[in-house]
Amino acid sequence: MVCGLCVLLSGIGSAQNAYFAVEGKIMGLGGKAPAIKTIACAKKVGECFGNTSRGNIVVGLGKKVIEAGYDIKKGYTLAIVSPKGTILNVIAEDVLRAYPAPRGDAIAFINIHHSPYLYGGGKVSALSIKQKVSQFAWLPDAVGFLYTGHLSDWSPIKINNPKNTEEFLRLADSNIYLYKLADDSIKQLTKHPREDWNPVASPDCKTVLFQSSRINYSCFWKIGIDGTGLAQVTFPKPKLGYEGNVPIAYTDQLLWNAQTNTLIYGTSTPKNIPEIREMRPDGSGAKKLAIGRKPILINGGAAVAFITDKGSIQSLKLK
Repeated sequence: MVCGLCVLLSGIGSAQNAYFAVEGKIMGLGGKAPAIKTIACAKKVGECFGNTSRGNIVVGLGKKVIEAGYDIKKGYTLAIVSPKGTILNVIAEDVLRAYPAPRGDAIAFINIHHSPYLYGGGKVSALSIKQKVSQFAWLPDAVGFLYTGHLSDWSPIKINNPKNTEEFLRLADSNIYLYKLADDSIKQLTKHPREDWNPVASPDCKTVLFQSSRINYSCFWKIGIDGTGLAQVTFPKPKLGYEGNVPIAYTDQLLWNAQTNTLIYGTSTPKNIPEIREMRPDGSGAKKLAIGRKPILINGGAAVAFITDKGSIQSLKLK
């Protein structure tokens, strides 16, 4: 049971500071004139998942171990670290991803088996979700979150190593769900035998943008938070190649910037060059912002911080 937790969106990106894991250390960037600082920790940091409203940092300690075929053998130790690098609390072991809320200490997370949990009030609770979960996205109004749900026997290694075409098509069935904290209710927003994933809610909490492969090409779609008004947003033109289309094969979390009403996301070129891209919610105005990965919005959405292809940390003002 998780009702009553007061949590807000951790995907819109209004945080004042951005934290990244670089060579086992935490690199922090923030402020009106963003400055970079290195934070040493007693244990190596493999991933930074964000920060709490108290200014502490949610991290994955240690190393994630993934073998051939995306066989996940070991996850991170999920912990909360102070801005000085002191480990304040160890939450769970074998964690794959975590999504901290910007108010309070609530953290949604997924373990290496893609089972969903929520940390809050000093304890961990298993969420009443039957599907395997690969992503969370908190709602702006704090009443719940979106998630990408898969079949109960789905796993990355199974879909990457299917026994046959039939099994692959069966496992390639993921949809977008809405979870309400007040009553632990779940509403399925999309229903299609192909993949729907990586949802994000609009700042007014009326629209959900997500990625889908339902037309055989990966592109953006949208749907109302009530499950109505499904519509395609971007329309790939394969003959035009990468530069002639809106690059959407992103790996980083999709961010809806309330200040500019644009979407920020990370993608990569066919030559595996990482890029930070921006587009409007209707798919127009797509452009490359920088070469880099792991975008995080800072200063209320006035700028985006990211890791460059050289491994350094930079920020870029948004117009």
